[in-house]
Amino acid sequence: MLLGMVMLVRELQFQKTASSIDVTLLGMVMLIKESQSQKASSLIDVTLSGMVMLVSELQR
Repeated sequence: MLLGMVMLVRELQFQKTASSIDVTLLGMVMLIKESQSQKASSLIDVTLSGMVMLVSELQR
């Protein structure tokens, strides 16, 4: 999941044409798929999703 976060941050930095909402939704989908494969707790999923949304807000 941390690798996914790093990839999302890089995407936000290089794909400035993409809207923050699209990036956030994509990030949440990626986190959900990752958490399902890793069977992580839902609390961690919510925290990471919140972090993705904060990052996308800061990138505006």
